[in-house]
Amino acid sequence: MHRRRLSRLATRVLRRLLALTLIVALAAGLSSEIGLGLVARAIGAASGERVQIKGLSGALPFALRVEELRLADADGPWLRIERAVLELAPRALLDATLAVHSLSAGAVDLLRLPPAGGGEGGAWPLALQLDRLDIEQLRLTALGPGLPVLSMRGGAALSRMGQLELELAFGTHDGSGPRLAGTLHYASGQTLSSGELRLDSELALDDLGASGLQARLRLHAQGPIERLRLDTDGSVRLPQRAEDSELRLVAAGDLAPFDRRLQLHGLSLDLTHQGLAHGLRQRGTALVALDAGLAIEDLRLGLLAPTPAGPLGPSGELRLSGRLTPAFALDANVSELPVPVLLRWLPVPAHALDGLIGLELRLQGTPKAPLGTLDLQALGLRPTEGVARGLPAGDLRLALRIGEQATAVDARASADAGSQLDLSGRIGGSPFTGLGPLAVRARGQVDLGLLTPLLAAGGRQLDGQLGLDLGIGGRLHEPRLDGVARLSQAAWRDRRLGLALTDIDGAIRLAGDHLEIERLSARADPGTLTLSGRLGWRAPDWPVDLRLSASDASPIELDWLRLRGDADLRLQGALARQAELGGALRFSRVDLRIPERLPVTVATLEVQEIGERRQPRRAARRAIWSSGADGPAALRLDLAISAPGSVTLRGRGIDAELGGEVRVGGDLGRPAIAGGFGLLRGDYTLAGQRLRFTRGRIGFDGASALDPTLDLEARVSTAGATAILAVQGTARAPSILLSAEPEMPQDEVLARLLFGQSLSRLSALQLTRLGLAAGAFAGIGGQGPGLLERVRAGLGLARFDIDSDARRPDDVALEGGRYLNERVYLGGRQGARTGEAQGVLRMEVSPQLRLETDVGASGARAGAAFELEY
Repeated sequence: MHRRRLSRLATRVLRRLLALTLIVALAAGLSSEIGLGLVARAIGAASGERVQIKGLSGALPFALRVEELRLADADGPWLRIERAVLELAPRALLDATLAVHSLSAGAVDLLRLPPAGGGEGGAWPLALQLDRLDIEQLRLTALGPGLPVLSMRGGAALSRMGQLELELAFGTHDGSGPRLAGTLHYASGQTLSSGELRLDSELALDDLGASGLQARLRLHAQGPIERLRLDTDGSVRLPQRAEDSELRLVAAGDLAPFDRRLQLHGLSLDLTHQGLAHGLRQRGTALVALDAGLAIEDLRLGLLAPTPAGPLGPSGELRLSGRLTPAFALDANVSELPVPVLLRWLPVPAHALDGLIGLELRLQGTPKAPLGTLDLQALGLRPTEGVARGLPAGDLRLALRIGEQATAVDARASADAGSQLDLSGRIGGSPFTGLGPLAVRARGQVDLGLLTPLLAAGGRQLDGQLGLDLGIGGRLHEPRLDGVARLSQAAWRDRRLGLALTDIDGAIRLAGDHLEIERLSARADPGTLTLSGRLGWRAPDWPVDLRLSASDASPIELDWLRLRGDADLRLQGALARQAELGGALRFSRVDLRIPERLPVTVATLEVQEIGERRQPRRAARRAIWSSGADGPAALRLDLAISAPGSVTLRGRGIDAELGGEVRVGGDLGRPAIAGGFGLLRGDYTLAGQRLRFTRGRIGFDGASALDPTLDLEARVSTAGATAILAVQGTARAPSILLSAEPEMPQDEVLARLLFGQSLSRLSALQLTRLGLAAGAFAGIGGQGPGLLERVRAGLGLARFDIDSDARRPDDVALEGGRYLNERVYLGGRQGARTGEAQGVLRMEVSPQLRLETDVGASGARAGAAFELEY
């Protein structure tokens, strides 16, 4: 038995050794050039020319080189291999296995897919074991044009029954793209689409350029090639200044590569920005067809946004259906999309708005020149931050009809019941190919009171109606407006300036680059203002010719200033180069009220600016205005301002009347002011004692036009000395100075001003009044006007104070009265000691001569006073 087994084993070994010897001997014979040619022809004949070999060289069977190898069928070659090198292990042939240590190729080109049902079935003569596969360039021309050239590494095993297993790794030939790794299972007798594939890929991109962008993409595919299960997970992280933003994509679906169809059923997109998450979630199943371009069927995406409770909640829906390439036949719909959600997805900052958006889009035609319609509806639009949050909610409806030559526009914006603006017309071209000439008309009515929330913070208020009928031509970057804007029953109030204009009516007509004001009138009680003229608002250099006239108008009423008068002003020239403001102003009334003190509620805040200043400081703005550099051009002035005897100055004990004329020339940055308002009469009441101003002037040299400079002086000469009280500074910030000739202490000056005698000769009552006066100068006392001043203002009197008789200093009297005209004063006096009431009449004959008379129960007293300053 054992001998018989040993005999069979020896026979088998001898046969294999003989076969190997014959193979080696045959290989040695075939390695010649003639032998290699015979082998190539024999392989082609045996395969029915399905395998075609050119340029066979090397040493058979250990190292074989092929210049070109083609696999073909009845329709011609479908696979071409160039510059192939094959290294075999001959010993494996004894086990009916073709063992390949290495197979490399310079290029492999898949010209087309092999035909379906092309397998013959049955057993293969040899098994195949490929240890290392290396293809430098793999061109998948059969799968579609424009695919990148790949490189491939891997291995393979083929059983004698035709079971094929491939383990491959792919990458782009130049190394710039992602790398793929996977396995393929394929059985003999099946089409290629019947095989099974497992594919894993990962793409990582870090620090792209200077943006710090980081990207990750993972792809997993598994299952039969004819229906692959795809799972994708990717993310993009973009560092921002304060916090990173991350965009993450997760998708799942079934791919039929040979039918070129993708069934998508697990798409989600999430964006996390500044700690807030937003997302898109697919609803239902969608079909993506790639067989004749790109088409989408019933893709529904739900939008998610943070809810007040914190987690993501539904926030609208997006629907897509139709074809995108090679020609559009697409329907898109967005419903119930909150505006805040849309704004957070925008790549640029936007104002905070509330509201809902709905959109319908239908596109046809080619991607280069699509046609179609767009209908947009935004309801309940309202700002949610800043002063604009007080604006009422508005609605916007927009319809675009995109044609081959032009786009038709129909839009309407409305807010409340009194405001509506309609826009209709045509725009040349389309939003996709570029917009051309405009031919649009805007009509509507706007309630100007809607702007109150924006203006109220600045102390301003606007009311009335604005009617618009405008034609819009030109192009978007350079529009041309023609039409008219009408103001009716409007009112403008600025509490900071004390400006109040009512019954504003008029029209502004636009014609290309000019606008014409057609008698814009306003009421400034009790008179009126009228503005007319032209302005080239889009013309070079901004030519202007405007005329402003006023008749008995009182446009400004402040606590400390009231104006009333006539005006005829004209502004003409070129605003961008040089213009001139000229004309005359004649005031019938100018009331200047000097504030007693600032209210205690006014606080001075120390403000520290953080970051870059957006607006230039006031001094810088004034310098820019003066120089004309990067600011308004020079504005020449030629103004005549007159107020003959109509300027009154009151407050802080001052009661004066002035008059005169002022001539203003030069330019706005460096005005040249000549003249001023001189003193007609006036006095200063200090602790019940009246001091008559001997000299006075109101000027505008360097001060604000609404805050003129003061220069008033009262003198009292007694006992060889002169005490002087001067009022200087500005109307809103006056200063009172005491001096004497020759110099003396302040209390001595004050005593001579109040009582006309030295401090050492004052009575107890006079010393008390002197202390009150000194306290007033030092700022000691209650805030605001005193009791007597409040009574005087309430009774409408020019004077109401406590006085003493010069002959009997201890006899105190209360006196009140008013001026019948600028030279006659009538009042009454009540003494504390005698209790006698007297009537007082004073008449100013000239600045140096004054007549006085007192009439009472005990009789009358009359006299004359002559003053001469020397």
